[in-house]
Amino acid sequence: MIMSSMVMWLFTFLFIINLADTILFLKEKTCSPLSLFTDNIYLNRYILYDVNSVEGFNLRRDVYMRLAIFMHNVIKSDEVHWYLVLPPWTNMHHWRNTNPELLVPWERFFDLESLRKFVPVLEMHEFLKGKKLKNFGTAYILQHYPDAFTEDFDWQEKWDLSKCDNSNYGFKTNKYAPPSIDITVDRFQCISYFGQASFLKEIINATKSRSIIFDHAEIVLHDEFGSKTYWECRRSMRFAKPLVTKASEFRNLHLQSNDEKDKTVRLKDWKQEKAGRKALGGPYLCVHWRRRDFIFGRPLNIPNTQNTAQQIINKLKDLNLNTVFIATDSSTEDFKILKTLLKEYNVVQYVPKKEELILFTDGGVAIIDQIICSHAR
Repeated sequence: MIMSSMVMWLFTFLFIINLADTILFLKEKTCSPLSLFTDNIYLNRYILYDVNSVEGFNLRRDVYMRLAIFMHNVIKSDEVHWYLVLPPWTNMHHWRNTNPELLVPWERFFDLESLRKFVPVLEMHEFLKGKKLKNFGTAYILQHYPDAFTEDFDWQEKWDLSKCDNSNYGFKTNKYAPPSIDITVDRFQCISYFGQASFLKEIINATKSRSIIFDHAEIVLHDEFGSKTYWECRRSMRFAKPLVTKASEFRNLHLQSNDEKDKTVRLKDWKQEKAGRKALGGPYLCVHWRRRDFIFGRPLNIPNTQNTAQQIINKLKDLNLNTVFIATDSSTEDFKILKTLLKEYNVVQYVPKKEELILFTDGGVAIIDQIICSHAR
């Protein structure tokens, strides 16, 4: 009897030591994408999210920040290891040349290694690959309260299980993986929600699901807009290296611009950056000239082509520059008219080759435009 008790005590002691080693290993490897992937229900939990399909790139990036900052703060105070699972980029309204069925992973647009220095993230395909059953767990569809933004609305943070709006009836999983992969959910529920991202913790605490997806996450508000943590998250969102490389090549070849001359050299690790304003920028002006839907959506606020050209000329004279880079969604005809009106100046535009458009997609091409513009004088 004594021998049996000693054996049981020794077994328990060794088990506790082994478990302690496992937990220590987890805490030391918090941002590795897949090294922590395990089926142990007690170690990993996953937050998935999505955004209203009509929303554009910048709003989607902002919603990521709301969820990433929330996860960043949760991880500090929670022993469970959390991952934020990134929804693939699907064909958006402004994408005219990309296959609408294409599911674009985040690594095509952003440097995931940099993102993971702020919060542990997984691509959707990484999340699904690590699961024996392609299951999202609990799906919550967030929606506004019926009386939201009215004079009588109670502006206190709150959430309630609610009846689904007609637009939110049913949960579609075909936008997260190819048709060959069948994704299921254990539970589907609509929630009327008003509050900051941190308020989601109440909903998470109310379920034992290892994975939870919040659809229409754009309804969630920022916790720390403009705070130190906010800007850390924003700085972690560095663009994918192939896009940065292409933009740098274009600047050097067409705009006489490079990081050394322009004093825009960046450290490899955003966490090592220090405050300071030493950047000069390249010898060119950048103009974002929005056309297409913008003309119809805000016809009274959009200058005509002649007025646009005059504003550009005035700014070029103010800065004593001769070159302007145009980032635009205009038609070829409209751009030719603008270029003619600016015939005294060097007008430059990035027009991707066919193979570049396939490689980068419309989203990547827009980011290349952004990068080039961010280096302008």
